[in-house]
Amino acid sequence: MHDIDYGAISNNAIFFKALIADKKLCCVVKSDAYGHNLAKTCAVLSNIADCFAVGNVQEAKICLSFGKDILILLPLDKADTVWAISNNCILTIDSLHTLFIVEKCAKLLNKQARVHIKINSGMHRLGLNFGQLEQFVLSLDPSISVEGVYSHFYIKDEAICDNQLTEFLRCANYLQGQFDYPLTRHIANTWATAKSPKYHLDMVRVGLGIYGYGVEGLVTAKSVWGRVVALRNLKKGECVGYDGAFVADKDCRIAIVDTGYSSGLARVLTGTKLSVGGKLCPIVGNVCMSMCFVDVTDAQVGIGDRAYLLCKENNLSNDCVIIYEMLCNLQ
Repeated sequence: MHDIDYGAISNNAIFFKALIADKKLCCVVKSDAYGHNLAKTCAVLSNIADCFAVGNVQEAKICLSFGKDILILLPLDKADTVWAISNNCILTIDSLHTLFIVEKCAKLLNKQARVHIKINSGMHRLGLNFGQLEQFVLSLDPSISVEGVYSHFYIKDEAICDNQLTEFLRCANYLQGQFDYPLTRHIANTWATAKSPKYHLDMVRVGLGIYGYGVEGLVTAKSVWGRVVALRNLKKGECVGYDGAFVADKDCRIAIVDTGYSSGLARVLTGTKLSVGGKLCPIVGNVCMSMCFVDVTDAQVGIGDRAYLLCKENNLSNDCVIIYEMLCNLQ
C-alpha cells in the first residue's frame, strides 16, 4: 500500500525551476511517473514543467491533455510513430534506421515530424555518434523538423561528465551549423542540474529529483508500507520462514508483514530495515511472495501497525536494488 504527496512533487519541481533561471524544465514522467501515477503527477506539474518526457505512446496519450510539449524518449514502431506525429509529439531520432521510419510516416501523413536528435556521448545505449552525423544530415528531408539535440549522463563524476559534455557539444555545434534557427540542447539529469549551471544549456531533464531523491533539500513523495499481521516470539535456535534462512541467535520477537516479492520487495533486500513502531527494524529470513519477517525485538509493535518500506525517514535501497527500482516496483 502507498501514499503519494503530490505537494512534495510540485515543490521539488519548483526547487529545480529556481536553479535553472530562464532555462526550460523537462520533467521525466516515464514508467508511470516512476511509480507515482502519471496522470496525477502531470496534473500537479502542468503549471511548472515546460515539457514532459515519456517512454512510449501509451504514456504520451495520458500526458496529451496537459498542453505541454511531449518528448518520447524511445524509438517507436510504425503505428506508434504515426500516432505521435499526428498528435504533435516530439520524437527521438537515435539512428538512421529510426530516421527512415519517421520520414516514411511523416510523408504518409503529409505532416512534418517534430524530432530531437539523440547523441551517444559515451553511454553507448542509444544515439548517433559524431561520425554518423554527416550521413544523418544528408538523409534529412523536409518531412523532418529538427527542434533539438540531447544526450544522457551515465555517472555522477564531474570529470567524466565534462568529457561527455565536450563530446555532446561537438555534435550539437555541428548540427546547429546545419540549421538557421536555434536547436534546444539538453543533457543534464537531476545530479547535473544541481551540480552546476554549465550543464543546464537550454533545457534540463529531471526525473528522480522530481520525486524527492538525488539532491539534498528535496522531499520524498512516495510512502510505501505493509501491515503487521502477526507476531511471533522465537527462542534462541528457532528458525522462521522458508529454508530456515533465519535462525535466532537469541530470544527475539518477529513481526510478520503482509508485503513480499509480489508487491516488489526483492529478496535481496533481506537485512535492510523497515520503519515500524518508530524504529528501524531489519528484515530477516527469506522474503515470501506476500509476506516478510521483521525483527522487532527492540520496538513496541502491535498487529495492524504499519511497517514502512519507503517514507521520508526510510529508504530501503542499497547496492543491489536502486531507488529507481523501488519507486517503480513497490506497491
